[in-house]
Amino acid sequence: MRSSIRLWFALAAFLALAGAVLTVTAGSSARQGSVLLFTCAAAALYIGLAIRHSERRFARGQEPEEPEEPEVSGSIWPFVVSIAFVFVVIGAVGIRWVLVIGVIVLVVAGVGWFNDIQRQRLPHEHDGEPDAPAVDRLPE
Repeated sequence: MRSSIRLWFALAAFLALAGAVLTVTAGSSARQGSVLLFTCAAAALYIGLAIRHSERRFARGQEPEEPEEPEVSGSIWPFVVSIAFVFVVIGAVGIRWVLVIGVIVLVVAGVGWFNDIQRQRLPHEHDGEPDAPAVDRLPE
């Protein structure tokens, strides 16, 4: 494990150094290349830190806790977001008014999706009864 952590840190340092050299020597003509090198360096650093954190937890004897899988009901919002992205791409390539419509629909769909997720995570009030169909809760 230690060697893999060192390898990721060395890769991050090499990529950062290569990005710095490219930025200094090539100037503005290679700006995209240096940004990509710095991004890859940050990703390699993150992977190395994640492996180191995992190794330290394992050394302390802490088992990784498995997160409880939340029950999520179906939603139309992911579909609306994907359609909005199609409009954004079409608008970015050609027709500008389609871009405006796509961005508006994307913002509305993002807010709707966020609200839907928040609504699902709120604790439900059940009057102390387990979940039952609505028919069973009618007064007799």
